[in-house]
Amino acid sequence: MAPSRALRPSKAELESLWRASFPLDAVPSGLDPSWTGAVRVYLSTRGFDMGWLTMPETRELARILPPPERYPYPTWWPYPPEVYRLALLAFEPDGNVASIQARAIRADLPAKDKTRNPRGFSYAGTLFANGRGREFLRAVRGAETLAALEAVVVTEGLTDTLKLAQVACRYGQRWAVLGMVAGSANAFRSLSDWPTGVPCWVATDGDEAGDRYALQVREALPVGVTVERVDFSSRPGGAR
Repeated sequence: MAPSRALRPSKAELESLWRASFPLDAVPSGLDPSWTGAVRVYLSTRGFDMGWLTMPETRELARILPPPERYPYPTWWPYPPEVYRLALLAFEPDGNVASIQARAIRADLPAKDKTRNPRGFSYAGTLFANGRGREFLRAVRGAETLAALEAVVVTEGLTDTLKLAQVACRYGQRWAVLGMVAGSANAFRSLSDWPTGVPCWVATDGDEAGDRYALQVREALPVGVTVERVDFSSRPGGAR
């Protein structure tokens, strides 16, 4: 029987898959080095600095899915890891693990086939998050104390989340980075206790989809939250 789309995958299975996955700088013993090396090449050719993406602050943000002979994938993940290899966790608005998304490391796939999510389960209302982003989600929902933040930066998609997390790490910015996918705006409606004085910078793309996401974030957040549209590509190093 197919699982309900209103549900998330088993948290235990998600965390098991994540633990079995490799850090971006790993060269696992007994495994062809190209398995992890190809992901580093993919990221490097797109302007990522692997040194910054493997710093302690960002090292757990992204992982490399293992080959099928090394891990018995659950039925909700039928996709070939040789194609969909770069993975990020997605979180509920309370900061708890909710799902996972993987990005193809092949450049020849059409846009609709570049990412994969757990089959049979809903991905709506989840967010990617760097370490400060997850701390922010937990603090807003009352589970943790909120550390000082310069801003909450909202972007769209897996790779843009990585880009802004890298910029924040490189320049020492106190940013909680949150990444959206279609349906993520609903998550912001749960953040009604947004801390006073912390602005929301919306760094979505300057296209129709990015404009729509930005509007959805503004409409979902409390009126008192300062929301500003930003373009980090026009600033050296992405710094504000």
